[in-house]
Amino acid sequence: MTSLISKLKKNDEQPQEKKEAVVPVKKTSTKKKVLPKFDASYRVLVRPLVSEKGALQQAQNKYFFEVARDTNKIEIKKAIETVYGVSVVSVNVLNQRGKSVRFGRTQGLRKAWKKAIVTLKKGDRITTVEGV
Repeated sequence: MTSLISKLKKNDEQPQEKKEAVVPVKKTSTKKKVLPKFDASYRVLVRPLVSEKGALQQAQNKYFFEVARDTNKIEIKKAIETVYGVSVVSVNVLNQRGKSVRFGRTQGLRKAWKKAIVTLKKGDRITTVEGV
């Protein structure tokens, strides 16, 4: 017991090192980085359809897209204008039925999808679709 007390006294007698004041570091905001605005436009447009027919129609400023099945012409027009920055004159829509397929004895159906034919204003182009 006495040895414990003497050790404690020795520790008290030793000069203590100066402790520097701890400056709190400013935390950067915990919010996630703000990405470019991805609104519903990117959900409306599934993919551009690249085909020979589509390549021929581009001479008349018509572009083909696969779009979500629950969209209408107005939503498709707004989506094309916001994503590609072009002005749309008209939108024609086709509902494509799913084709019947067979795997051996099993019969099935491919999923149905919606096609949009978008006519742009004269002079506007969508360059990502070109090149067939």
